[in-house]
Amino acid sequence: VISYSDNNVQYHIQSDEGPDRYFRFQTYNGQYRKEKRREDGTVIGTYGWVDPTGLLRLFDYIADKQGYRIVRQQTIKKPIPTVPPTPATSTSSPGRRRWPLRRHSTTTPVPPTDT
Repeated sequence: VISYSDNNVQYHIQSDEGPDRYFRFQTYNGQYRKEKRREDGTVIGTYGWVDPTGLLRLFDYIADKQGYRIVRQQTIKKPIPTVPPTPATSTSSPGRRRWPLRRHSTTTPVPPTDT
């Protein structure tokens, strides 16, 4: 699933098949999370965000029979530059004029309509 909005670009990837289930997402503003579930039910993962001063804050965690625990914490002190995404373009065939893709600004799903 890839979603676009005026202020935010994000991606989301998930697998519910096989012994190693995983989940990942990231947003344009620097927020992310990824985790993996092991066969025994243990979940390991990491999450982070860019704070208002531009510092990247990272946390690694584990959730198992002993509960949820942060196992490592890190702050990247050098501010991470943020670059706005460039508008995507699409072509119907080589050599034809490129038309910009329309950006969707809705944040909630829109139900399909009967036509």
